[in-house]
Amino acid sequence: MIGVKNPYPNNIVVETFPDAIHFIPIYMPNSHYISYDWFLEKVVIKEAFYPFSAHVFVHNDWINKHSKKDFVEVFTLGNIGDITKISFVLSDSCLARGIKLHKLRLKDLDTKQELGFHTEAQYLFGEDGSETVTELAAVRPDKPPLREVLYSISVHTGTLPASGTDADVFITVFGEQGDSCKRRLRHSNFERGQVCVSEMRAVDLGQLSKVLVEHHNVGYGAGWYLEQIIIHESGKTDGQYAFPCQQWLDSGVGDAQTERMLKLLGKIRNGMLTGKIYGTWNVFVTTSDVSSSSVNPKMSLTVCGEKGTSTSVIFPKGSLKKKEIYETSVELNKKFNIIFKVRLEIEEAGEGETWHCREVKLQHRESENVLEFPFCHNFADEEGGRVVELPVLTVGSPFPTVKSYVLYITTGASPGSGTDAEVYVMLQGLLGDTGRRKLIRKGDDNFTKGKVYLEFLHDTFHI
Repeated sequence: MIGVKNPYPNNIVVETFPDAIHFIPIYMPNSHYISYDWFLEKVVIKEAFYPFSAHVFVHNDWINKHSKKDFVEVFTLGNIGDITKISFVLSDSCLARGIKLHKLRLKDLDTKQELGFHTEAQYLFGEDGSETVTELAAVRPDKPPLREVLYSISVHTGTLPASGTDADVFITVFGEQGDSCKRRLRHSNFERGQVCVSEMRAVDLGQLSKVLVEHHNVGYGAGWYLEQIIIHESGKTDGQYAFPCQQWLDSGVGDAQTERMLKLLGKIRNGMLTGKIYGTWNVFVTTSDVSSSSVNPKMSLTVCGEKGTSTSVIFPKGSLKKKEIYETSVELNKKFNIIFKVRLEIEEAGEGETWHCREVKLQHRESENVLEFPFCHNFADEEGGRVVELPVLTVGSPFPTVKSYVLYITTGASPGSGTDAEVYVMLQGLLGDTGRRKLIRKGDDNFTKGKVYLEFLHDTFHI
């Protein structure tokens, strides 16, 4: 992130996602749009993909608009991957007008490779200076640049008493190709029971995975009950991503948090499935390009309906390859008249075995109905990493409630009651089951006789 600070008082930041060069030339032409000198404070270059990392370079010197030469800055850093974009972030109030960027190029001093960015007719922070973030896609000779996307963001405030807020609300949207940087939503208030729609222009984030939402907690009644956030590409009616919250962002309620990281619940369909549900469904499982172990754990996929579950489909160890699609099928019998959710879980995992699932797609062989489940999850033999469920979401239908269950497990007091074995639990209710969940012990390795253990089952649905 390149921070250009003037003491009068605006900050400007540039983020690269991620970077593979050794120095950064920054060209700032003379321009009547720039009304004062800038002070370059620092550059932070962030890796957007797992494992996350950041590299900080301090400059602390002036960039003078009266200079007759282009401004060039040199940095040294290790190889942290390909640059996909640069983000200019204005961290204070909006400018009086936008900044015309003449050109921006990066050059590797070792390989002499140069990297350009789309800057034609490009104003930083909009021509009127009302934006707080401008992103530029990297231009490479060997691949097309990422496209610019206009995202529509629908924020649903809850209906509980005093749910609304007049505080400034900010979000950061994360996807497989980086994040959007922190954005302020353009609304003066978020009233109880209302849906506020904002737009955000950003370099394509790819498949979305999570949203960080927060407010500045200033003013009387700043507390806010957020129901959910829905994001989709403007102009398109499909591909809506749902991020439920159903919690307070309030320093005086519950856990007193004023920011929440919202997990992706799934993609929303425009209509109900048509035709028969039973029969053969083709299954397409996509492994992401995020780092996984060389051999995946033994995995299973189960389709869940309101009257039971399918026979699980097994993915053997080593069958799920990075950036590849694994194809198989699943049979649903005639008791299936609706598909409620799809479950992925680890059946068997060796030491250090992990697998990062990007997406599961089901397609009926006869009706060709398609269901998409963007899992975006790293499966590992650890708490919260073994089992993930995603529901079928439909426009106009209520979303299933995400639950966390607390289990109090008491081992008997008789001699020999304790165990060192791995223990699993599955909760069953009128609406289905949680799947088999491994109880992850913290501290003691076993269930000792006469003791009560507290366990949590997170991110499951109301059963």
